[in-house]
Amino acid sequence: MQAAIERLVREMDYGYPVRGAGSMSAHVADRFSWRMAKRFGWKADPATVEVVTSLDQAIAACLLAFTRPGEGVAVHTPCYPPFRWLIEETSRRLHPLPLVETRDGFAPDGDVSLPADVRMLILCNPHNPTGRVLTREELDAVKTLAARHDLVVISDEIHADLTLDGAHIPLASLGGELDERVVTLTSASKAFNIPGLRCGVMHFSSPGLQNRFLQTIARSLLGQPNVFGVDATEAAWEQGDDWLAEKQMLLRRNRDRVAEAVSLIPGARMIPGEATYMAWIDLARCSKNRIPYDVLDEAGVRTMAGAMFDPAADGYVRFNFATSEAILDRMLDRMVSAFRR
Repeated sequence: MQAAIERLVREMDYGYPVRGAGSMSAHVADRFSWRMAKRFGWKADPATVEVVTSLDQAIAACLLAFTRPGEGVAVHTPCYPPFRWLIEETSRRLHPLPLVETRDGFAPDGDVSLPADVRMLILCNPHNPTGRVLTREELDAVKTLAARHDLVVISDEIHADLTLDGAHIPLASLGGELDERVVTLTSASKAFNIPGLRCGVMHFSSPGLQNRFLQTIARSLLGQPNVFGVDATEAAWEQGDDWLAEKQMLLRRNRDRVAEAVSLIPGARMIPGEATYMAWIDLARCSKNRIPYDVLDEAGVRTMAGAMFDPAADGYVRFNFATSEAILDRMLDRMVSAFRR
């Protein structure tokens, strides 16, 4: 990726984004399709891909295209905060689907009924903030729920390359009742740490669903990725797997170090996630009536407050462990000390 960016700078390639015989978007769609087949065994049609500069932008566009103001949007909670913000900004109504805490992790409730006005499900798999990777059986339950309530499913799979245990299954690969209702969102930005280069993908599970989207959202509103984002994404997907495998090993070790440290704090709980570089830590029982985020912030450890992901989760923090072992050890020492005083 670095070499690809340096080449652009060296050659002063700052013109319009064109690659090969087609448009930049067609090039990204082709590389996305190749990547999905190689990595997940999923044959994603490049013809039903739209390229965006931001997945938040893609979600907002889908909300406008597939729902109306006041209608409900189901989301598993706790959830990535922009899901909530985007639903509010577009005057839709969030319908929370609380995840159920089990011995093995946080799981969606397989027996839910939705109000008639819920028209969409935003799925995050692998899940942010819990790190959960849904099983085929759980995805089948999502498939049944979507068919029963005639939902469009926005499947945010941006952390798919960051599985630490088990394997990621793209929702759209299940087919059947999902063939007309899934929009898959992904990017190289999380796995390869290039969010500032602004290149993402929307894949529609059928031409009909894509046409429904384009009847409301003009392609010109989606913007166009820049040459830096496209070339870095291509380099990551085509040449980055050895680096990624090493990174996954580091993240596994770091996740286990976090779990070990949490076990030293009386009353603290953490279910190690199967993916991502985040730990969802329950500190409600050990913070002496204080918000755990504030305790950690005073100790010099920056996390994200649980209430950002769910108003009822102010006893949790999301802890990012994507750093060197030396820095992580300093963070964990401060965390344990802060709650054992």
